[in-house]
Amino acid sequence: MEVSEMILMTRRVTRLFDKLVDEWQPSVMVTELVGEVGTLADSIMIREGHRPPRKSNDTIDLEDDVVDVLFMLIRIADHYDIDLEQAYKNMILETHEKLERRLHDRTVSKNGTSWQSS
Repeated sequence: MEVSEMILMTRRVTRLFDKLVDEWQPSVMVTELVGEVGTLADSIMIREGHRPPRKSNDTIDLEDDVVDVLFMLIRIADHYDIDLEQAYKNMILETHEKLERRLHDRTVSKNGTSWQSS
C-alpha cells in the first residue's frame, strides 16, 4: 500500500468520525496521539515481561497499537498539509547523510588522520 492510499483512507474514516463527534482540533489530536503512544508503550512493556498483563485474558495486539499511532500521525500531518511522502524521504536522506559523515569522521579519527588529532 502506498502512503497516498493510507492518507486517503484516513481522510475517509476521519470524515465519518467528524460527523459523529465533530472535528477535532490539533490539541485533541495530539492528546489522542499521546494516549495511543502510551497504549503502545504499555503493550510493549507487557510483551517484554516488564509489566504484568492488565487482565489475565488480555491479548497484546502490537500491530493494532502501532497502526493507531500511525493513524493519528497521518491525521495531524494532513491537518497541517504536510506531504508525508516527501517529508519522510527528506528525513531519511538527511539522516543517511549525517550517519555517513559521522561514520567517516569516526573512521578518520580512529586512524589518527583526523585534523582534530594534530
